[in-house]
Amino acid sequence: MKLLLTLSLLVCGKLLAQHNDFQSLYMYDALTINPAYAGNKEALALNVNYRDQWKGIKGAPKTFSFSGHLLTRSKNMGLGLTLINDQFGIQNNLKINAVYAYRIRIKTSILSFGAAAGIRNESVDYNALNLVDADDITFLNQSRRSILPDVSLGTMLKCKSLLVGVSLPNIVRIKTKNELQAFNGYAAYLVTINSTFKLKPTVLLKYVVRSPLSYEGNLTLYYKQLFSVGLGAKSNKSGNIYAQLHLNRQLGIAYLYERNLGSQGQLWRNTHEVMINYTFDYKTNVQSPRYL
Repeated sequence: MKLLLTLSLLVCGKLLAQHNDFQSLYMYDALTINPAYAGNKEALALNVNYRDQWKGIKGAPKTFSFSGHLLTRSKNMGLGLTLINDQFGIQNNLKINAVYAYRIRIKTSILSFGAAAGIRNESVDYNALNLVDADDITFLNQSRRSILPDVSLGTMLKCKSLLVGVSLPNIVRIKTKNELQAFNGYAAYLVTINSTFKLKPTVLLKYVVRSPLSYEGNLTLYYKQLFSVGLGAKSNKSGNIYAQLHLNRQLGIAYLYERNLGSQGQLWRNTHEVMINYTFDYKTNVQSPRYL
């Protein structure tokens, strides 16, 4: 049973990894979804994120990420760095990418084009399997490691209250060169209710070749520039609630709780995600937090 569960997690993990990122607090910083987002905060923004999926199940996915990006003094270039480590079952994937975005101002809007390039280290350790037969030569002293190029492209349009973008993660195909692996679409709209409250609905679409289209939506309510709460739903019949607290103008802490609401809810349960972000303002009149 343990071997079957581990192998199922491995297969599921491969599918999830093809979506480029499986973290759910992207509504606070979308750099890991779209490289064109680099520089969007108009300051140096640092984010640390940890996701513990299906808490309590051995070998369940765990994701750690670090991202940072800034806007150059010329105001037309964004630079960034992302590090994402996915671990699930006996497989571990590590991606490190440098990010570049070029911004074009069109009246009151900004159109940006971005690219991320780096390496992806994929490793599988069959020795970590809990085998019924410890001397099974099929898995004995077996491991696999691949270091591959990782390149992503994206574009994004930002208006006063609207942010929309599309991206192509991992466009370098090694085994199946004639296919695009994935497509991501993201949109966020900011509604100003009054001077105290703002409301932001967001939608994220993910498509992987030979896989069904997946989607998720979130609704975030901001109270001044101090606190925000929200809820979301995904096409895999899971739902989440989350909140972010700004301890000051620069430091914010967010937490998300997610649970499957379908027939597998008793098995795939209790997912937790935490994000810490810190923003170094260039000038005191820059808005914090940045809602889009």
